[in-house]
Amino acid sequence: MNDREDKVNWKKIGLESIAAALAGAIFTPLVSELATKILTVEWRVPEWITVTAEWFLSKTPISNAAVISTILMGTYAAWTTTQILKRTSSMLVRWKGQLNGVQDELVQAASSNATLRDANKHLQLELATASAELSKAKRELDLAHAELEEKKRVPVGQASHKPENTWDKSYKEATLGGIHWRWGYMAPTNKIWNVRPFCDYCDHEMDLDSADIDFDGPTAFLTCPCCGKVADLPLLTAESNINRITSEIERRIRIDVWRDDLNANAQRVSDIFNSVERRRPVKIANAS
Repeated sequence: MNDREDKVNWKKIGLESIAAALAGAIFTPLVSELATKILTVEWRVPEWITVTAEWFLSKTPISNAAVISTILMGTYAAWTTTQILKRTSSMLVRWKGQLNGVQDELVQAASSNATLRDANKHLQLELATASAELSKAKRELDLAHAELEEKKRVPVGQASHKPENTWDKSYKEATLGGIHWRWGYMAPTNKIWNVRPFCDYCDHEMDLDSADIDFDGPTAFLTCPCCGKVADLPLLTAESNINRITSEIERRIRIDVWRDDLNANAQRVSDIFNSVERRRPVKIANAS
């Protein structure tokens, strides 16, 4: 059913009403004459019917033809009203169906929007990880170019004047980027492994997998479960953050600045030992 068929045809209804009125005006005299003839004929009917008819004719101010015409017009008016109500009800049902369809589309749009937000979040994380890996590869490439240039400047058979790095395995912790990191060395290659983050304030171990994303910027933050202190992190996976810190540790060993970290570590241990608040954070004290 299309929209044109659903609309009430007021023009048709008006013409039908005029036709009914004209029919009533034409047939009313005929019905009146017929009623007069019927009343003049002697019918064998019960007396009580005759008495009732005489009373009706004497007491009723209108003729029988007018009564019949009025009944007919009332019947037609009732039929017309029924048609209007049926058409209106059909239109309301169709509009309700369209409204339900619009509501379903809104729900689907909201679900699609949430899916797009999740995909965008995942894409940002992958992009940040790829960017960090690209930066690492670029640093390694620059280092390789620098070593190549150094070899080109040193004549064949002449030793390099690069000072010897006296690094030893006592260098196993450092505070980098607001987080204290600890690690070990894998024999026999001395490869750095088991890199773990600790709170720089109370020295409680933290979990990289529990980092939260800061939606106001391309960063994440790690909250200490002991003292509640917060440290910022690049928006990377846990593995990428460990690779980033491993590269920084290797760089500090390579350029022979790791001794500064040893001195800073000793001062940090002293500060924590001499501070009651850092040895017993408020969060743990309240929990006990």
